[in-house]
Amino acid sequence: MTQKKSIAISACLLGHKVRYEGAHQGNKIIIQRLVDRFNITAVCPEVEIGLGGCPRIEAVVGSLFLDSLLENNPLYLRTTS
Repeated sequence: MTQKKSIAISACLLGHKVRYEGAHQGNKIIIQRLVDRFNITAVCPEVEIGLGGCPRIEAVVGSLFLDSLLENNPLYLRTTS
């Protein structure tokens, strides 16, 4: 038997209610097909960097609000000068 490869997928796509509005974007058929082929690790970057539980304020890439919120977070890596 072939060993499954491991992949990380956004938790909301796996049916976890971790989106900013407390919802998810899971699809049972797609999730089952992935689970059949891969070892899945669910990740939610917004929760993991401490933006809070759900519901929460929406995180927008490039948002000045998000930049100011994260500037003192040791896990935040600024990629622009």
